[in-house]
Amino acid sequence: MPLNVFDYGSSSSRGIEILMVGWLGLLVLDVRWYANLFYFYCMACLWAGKKTLGSAVAAVGFGSLTFILPIYYYPDEGRSFKVVHLELGAYFWFVSFLIALAVAIYEKKGPQSGQLLGKK
Repeated sequence: MPLNVFDYGSSSSRGIEILMVGWLGLLVLDVRWYANLFYFYCMACLWAGKKTLGSAVAAVGFGSLTFILPIYYYPDEGRSFKVVHLELGAYFWFVSFLIALAVAIYEKKGPQSGQLLGKK
């Protein structure tokens, strides 16, 4: 699924390409990447039946920076490309955070924690 389009043409990154090199965002301190860490922590807590609204909010917050901050790709030392618009894959990625937030809110306000995911 395409994720983004660069300023040098209509070429777009596929999900598998981002999966292979996207983790480098953690090493270069790209704050948007930290949304993934909060998301996976949130999902683990929800699966275990724990309340985790804070991590879901953090995932949405860090993920929303994708739409605010410019995105650059540096394939080598001499070139850099700016992402000019996001495609469907990027929106699916962000919607997964919104779904986790909705489940975390439901779990927090629901009559019994863990009820939605069948725990307890």
